[in-house]
Amino acid sequence: MTLPALSLTLSPQPDGVGVRYVLQEPAIAAGRPVCRLPIVIVGVPGAAVRAADLHVSDDLGELPLHEEDEQPTPSLTYRRWCATRDSVGDVTVSYRAPVRDVDASTRNGPLFDLRAEAGGVNGAGVTFLALPDTTCGYALTVQWEGPDGGLGVSSFGEGTVHLTGTVETLQYAFYMAGPVSRYPAGGPAAFSMYWLSEPAFDSVAVATRIQRIYQVMCDFFREPEPGHRVFIHWRLLFFMRISLGDVSAP
Repeated sequence: MTLPALSLTLSPQPDGVGVRYVLQEPAIAAGRPVCRLPIVIVGVPGAAVRAADLHVSDDLGELPLHEEDEQPTPSLTYRRWCATRDSVGDVTVSYRAPVRDVDASTRNGPLFDLRAEAGGVNGAGVTFLALPDTTCGYALTVQWEGPDGGLGVSSFGEGTVHLTGTVETLQYAFYMAGPVSRYPAGGPAAFSMYWLSEPAFDSVAVATRIQRIYQVMCDFFREPEPGHRVFIHWRLLFFMRISLGDVSAP
């Protein structure tokens, strides 16, 4: 069975991320959602995207949208954008997801929101990717335009990657772009660690310890295709220093 394609292109900017994706012939009926994005998820606000920010087109040209908010649940509230006519052919969705403005009074929460950091951006897809409300499988492509002189990396790897999965595969992944530092310095490997802000601890020493733990776990569980990426976020630096300071591995 050939899966429909969902090709995602991310264009990082100092204050946000340009998002563009193409859905292969989704056949969206009038009144059905084209895409949706959490207004808030576990207390963390999603990117401030409204109908006027979305540009959606198909083989007939512009596909007008109707915006509505879904009923809230205990953990999240979605905003969705519905087609006002049947879609024809491939559907292209594009918009700019702004970073979250934060200051000293910003309440802490899960590390999901899209934020600017040290000349780059990072965040979980669930807070800035307005994606279809489907559970079907896709042939997924994730690629980057820019950042100039920097690196774009996701939970799936550096640069352009191809994989199969559902919309949730993209939503519950982490994305980082800009002047990213990495371990190992030479390029992607089965184990890699990435960060934007230089931490107060020895990042290479910590990466080496985590890598050794990971290798032991792969051997123990007989992982056939090892591959793991760790992202350091500036809000985690203090806690990582405490929790990993005394880690030992064979």
